[in-house]
Amino acid sequence: QCLKLFKSNNQVGWLIFLGLIGGSVWIWLKPLV
Repeated sequence: QCLKLFKSNNQVGWLIFLGLIGGSVWIWLKPLV
């Protein structure tokens, strides 16, 4: 059941992971634009 819960939450985890990377890159590039 733990593995099943992890699979269902995997998409949410990836969305948060990509959101953090995208946000940090945007903040890092914002002064250059």
